[in-house]
Amino acid sequence: MFRYSFIVILAGALCTSGCKKSGDYTGPLNSFKRYPYQKLHLSYTYDGDLRGTDELYFSDYGKYEARYSKYEVLVPGEVRGSDNASLLRITDRYDINFQDNTVIHDRDNSLDSLYHLDEKDIPASLKYWETDMKNHFLVNKGTDIIDGKPAARWEADGGGLILWVWNSILLRKRVNSNKGSMEMTIKTIDSLWTVDTTKFSIPAGLTNKPKPQPNAPGSN
Repeated sequence: MFRYSFIVILAGALCTSGCKKSGDYTGPLNSFKRYPYQKLHLSYTYDGDLRGTDELYFSDYGKYEARYSKYEVLVPGEVRGSDNASLLRITDRYDINFQDNTVIHDRDNSLDSLYHLDEKDIPASLKYWETDMKNHFLVNKGTDIIDGKPAARWEADGGGLILWVWNSILLRKRVNSNKGSMEMTIKTIDSLWTVDTTKFSIPAGLTNKPKPQPNAPGSN
């Protein structure tokens, strides 16, 4: 069985974040691109001890990104559901819990830095994702064919976490630990998606919550 907090490890995407003053960033930006696609809609399914779906949308090469997740996980004595979203608007991240109608706002300092690099120093999207993997202590272990595509296999020490990435797109994620196991797999890739800006909008009626602090009760 899972500790409920392990959901964050199972379902969350790899990211680095920091904290600045609230408010969407409005300063000048360079041409950094997180993805090699101008727009994309991806859908994923979860299987194993955690089950559900993810819908990922992005536009403007990743300056705007929205991930909508619905899944359930077994905890001692019950099955708990989760319905949430993570919206990224340039460097501002909003984590939304639709079950209690709350939102946590944070600023991603790593992206803020990237969007202010000199043009000659901007990494290609593939280089950016490779660096991000290495920063999270993942090692490239070769290439596997996933959904007909050659995907680089990135593994954490001991193989507890494996990610398969093709052209800067996550195709599969596998997690195994003494707390549970899960596999997330790509279902559809739609590069013809007509951008719907409402996907990146903050719903009305949400209550702001403070960002959890390290070692604070409930942060583990």
